[in-house]
Amino acid sequence: MRREQIRRAEEERERLEAEAKKKAQQERRIEEARKAEVRRREFQRREEEARLREEERKQRATEDRARRMREIQERFDKLREMSDVLLTGFLTVQAGNTVVWRRRYFQLMGDRMTLHRNAEVRFRRLQLFI
Repeated sequence: MRREQIRRAEEERERLEAEAKKKAQQERRIEEARKAEVRRREFQRREEEARLREEERKQRATEDRARRMREIQERFDKLREMSDVLLTGFLTVQAGNTVVWRRRYFQLMGDRMTLHRNAEVRFRRLQLFI
């Protein structure tokens, strides 16, 4: 009877230990799931913040581009009022059916653009006409 009582006490102790172990594992799983949920929410929050920052950056870039275009348009309007020549400089063109690119001097006047071999040729032509 004493042995039976010891055996039952031992079985009860083992059962209690197993239940405690099971409960501890369940609590660990619950805690890990809670931590995973916290990490997931933090990740979503960071993604949302990054998305908002990117949208703000794009909006600022669009506004800057529009502002620059207005400034350029205003400059062209002022130049148009002051003289016939709006813009002069050099550009690279591929003329006709050739595969060769050539650097040419250009003048933008109103709705037309004229190309010349170089700036000196243009100025010599102007002097001949004067």
